[in-house]
Amino acid sequence: MVQCGCTLTNVGPISGDEVVMCFDTLSSSIRKSIGDTHPIPHKFLLDFVRVSLDAGDSTTVVFELPLSRLAIVTGDGSRRLYSGTHELQFWLGHDVPTTVAVTIEQ
Repeated sequence: MVQCGCTLTNVGPISGDEVVMCFDTLSSSIRKSIGDTHPIPHKFLLDFVRVSLDAGDSTTVVFELPLSRLAIVTGDGSRRLYSGTHELQFWLGHDVPTTVAVTIEQ
């Protein structure tokens, strides 16, 4: 299980909703180890959550991801979890995503 999260703050003057998405972009070392044996997604969605915040409020969004969620589909259609650094991105669909490196050892 991988547990990771981020803090979300409504800096605006009114209440609002935001969707926080968590993507895996895979590190360059994992990409190199795969080479051209099968297609590699640029990034893939792991999970998302919708958050409602009043003006000025903050909350911590926590994602609890089973390791199987970090697996990618190989050329034969099976799923494989690659050891190494997975770069998890938290993104709101606008602005610059925040990236956290998570190392998976098998």
